[in-house]
Amino acid sequence: MAEKNLPPTESRKRQAREDGHLGVSQDSLKILRLLLMSEVAFATEPLWRGLIAEMLDAGLRQVERPLDLDFSMAWSSFLQVLVVLLILALLPALTAVIGTLAQTKFNVAPKTLGKGFDKLNPGNNLKNLFSGQKLVMAALGPIRSSMLLVVAWLKIRSELPDVAQAFRANAEQGWSMALELLHGLERQCIVVLVLLIVTDILLQRYLTYRQLRMDISEVKRDHKQNEGDPMLKGMRKHIAKEIVMSDGPPPQTRPSAVVVNPEHIAVALFYDPEITEVPLVLEKLGDQEALALRRKAREDGIPVVRYVGLARHLMASGQVGQPVPEYTFRAVALLLRVIEEYERRAPEILRPVLRPGEHEHHVDLAEVDDALGDSMLSLG
Repeated sequence: MAEKNLPPTESRKRQAREDGHLGVSQDSLKILRLLLMSEVAFATEPLWRGLIAEMLDAGLRQVERPLDLDFSMAWSSFLQVLVVLLILALLPALTAVIGTLAQTKFNVAPKTLGKGFDKLNPGNNLKNLFSGQKLVMAALGPIRSSMLLVVAWLKIRSELPDVAQAFRANAEQGWSMALELLHGLERQCIVVLVLLIVTDILLQRYLTYRQLRMDISEVKRDHKQNEGDPMLKGMRKHIAKEIVMSDGPPPQTRPSAVVVNPEHIAVALFYDPEITEVPLVLEKLGDQEALALRRKAREDGIPVVRYVGLARHLMASGQVGQPVPEYTFRAVALLLRVIEEYERRAPEILRPVLRPGEHEHHVDLAEVDDALGDSMLSLG
């Protein structure tokens, strides 16, 4: 099996985004939730401590009151606890959603919703348990824990003199001292946790990149699916080379457009950006032969455009089987742009239907404005 050492193609990356395979760091989301809830707990400490104390006092006062009053007190306490629990549930969930969207650059992958039941498959979970990515994360776990333990120990050791004097404090002072110690410890750990977030995000992206890497056969297959068979493209380029090197075009070459005078000149052009850098002159005819070329183009569904100035210049200086003259490049670009607009707005005019007995001179053709067309033709 070939080694996968080639970077993923754009289509492979796009498919990964659609499948939701973007290397989201789950550990960073857990750390963010931990930091958020810790800061919320410390910031609202007076509120929830007072609420707990009030509920305890109210509960003790209700011991000797009637039972119906006890139920009303219990219901009031239940509502307060329910609101707190909802806040505690919504904040981490909202943090996880925002963190995930930020890591995926707000990429939404509906396909991942259908894979939820696959995660419950014990076979898949057992296989993923021994994957390279899981083994790497398992090896990094003790290193991360050691970093946090070192930081925590340094903080606790620096606070030991104050802790040793805690027996002199009353209950309220002891609570405040313990809370301040925990808050300081959490702030010290934030530095390590932020470092862990950054390293884990980078690691997950690197591991995902490794999983998306391709071997040479996969690159060729992807290129074939998205840009066509290289053999067919090579044959088309060979045909274009034959057109340029020969005195006339091969009979099987289909024109891309026919530009007309409209009555006395018809010039067939061939252009494919994958084959030729500039359009080629396939054929240029006059008088009755020009009318016959027009009619043949209509039969084959080839765009026919009236561009008097360009038709005359190509008839005079264009060489069959050769690129159009350089000074006509702007005019030919205008012609291609006009064809594109007609394709979008009025394709029936660009390819008029051939009707039995209809005279070519009486057919309404797509056309380039004379003034605009002449401004594109410059010998200077």
